[in-house]
Amino acid sequence: MAKHSFFSKISGSLMGLLLGLVFIAGSIYIISWNEGRTIKTHKGLVQGLKEVYTSQNINYVSPENEGKLLHLIGEVHSNETLVDRDFGIRVPYLKLQRNVEMYQWREKSEQRTIPGSDEKETLYFYDKTWAAGLHKSSQFKEADSHQNPVAFKFGSFRESVSKAKMGAHDLSGKQLARLNNWADFNFSEIQQMENTQLINREGQASTIFHGTGNFENPNIGDIRIKYKAIYPGNFSIVAKQKLNTFEAFKTDKDTEIDFIKPGSLSAKELFDSAFSQNTIIKWLLRVGSFILLFLGVRMLFNPITALASYIPLVRNIVNFGAGLISFILAFSIWLIALGLSWIYYRPLLGVILLAIAVLVVVLSSNRGKQRA
Repeated sequence: MAKHSFFSKISGSLMGLLLGLVFIAGSIYIISWNEGRTIKTHKGLVQGLKEVYTSQNINYVSPENEGKLLHLIGEVHSNETLVDRDFGIRVPYLKLQRNVEMYQWREKSEQRTIPGSDEKETLYFYDKTWAAGLHKSSQFKEADSHQNPVAFKFGSFRESVSKAKMGAHDLSGKQLARLNNWADFNFSEIQQMENTQLINREGQASTIFHGTGNFENPNIGDIRIKYKAIYPGNFSIVAKQKLNTFEAFKTDKDTEIDFIKPGSLSAKELFDSAFSQNTIIKWLLRVGSFILLFLGVRMLFNPITALASYIPLVRNIVNFGAGLISFILAFSIWLIALGLSWIYYRPLLGVILLAIAVLVVVLSSNRGKQRA
């Protein structure tokens, strides 16, 4: 049994080593791609900020602006009506979202070691909760005494108008899809239905309750429904004019500019937001690539730590040393990859980063020799 466990652990560590090589290669690719993406996006935004033209008249489609990067501010509205037929709700909004939850049994489990034995047992616990997804009670350990409905009586949905306008301009389908300034939707009446009531909060209905219990003491299978909506209102757009609608503006760096945000925002405010977003994405991918690189390098030491796990006196020391060396190596490789990427895009900064990476490696090597 012990022999089988030993070979299983060693083979598993070797598989981890191979996976580590994949992680390292993937992280280096992400580093290089992210630096190129960041610079291209930045330069494209700089170009867009220089070329954008703010039109003061949204009620007229000027042929002179055809193909130009246009900035507009105005009310976005639609002539369509969104409908929830189950409850007779009809609203002249841009989007409507219905979120449905059901009161259900939920199963939890935990493992514990049986006292006086190495064997483990699984204990099951049950509680009641509101959930948007179905807990399948047929798969419960104690299904007979904890039964949920097999399906929701009402489903969640999200509806959107097919067309919306800003003055004489039609929003493109992509712009309409990107509207996401959801707000709570309150209503005053619904279609009469048995076992259904409005739940009022501060004089306004915000929730529909449907079931045999009540909102404070629901029964299994009862439903509660909440709505959100995107209302007509002022939006700001930066995009390329195409006839009476819009499409993405392609920059010289092969990036696209197509902004739509709620509120009355100047062109500079929209571009500043895009610059900030580009910086956030850059650093998220940088941090993510480093974590992936560290995990990959750490996996290279799996065979050594697997062997050391059988020697209690050195196990913790080896694990700590492997983690420390992995961090130093990963940081050095990360800096080198960044430096090589920047040499291609911005040579001076690239050389500086490579110099720092070499310095880190040399200092780490010297400290290792001094300790030895």
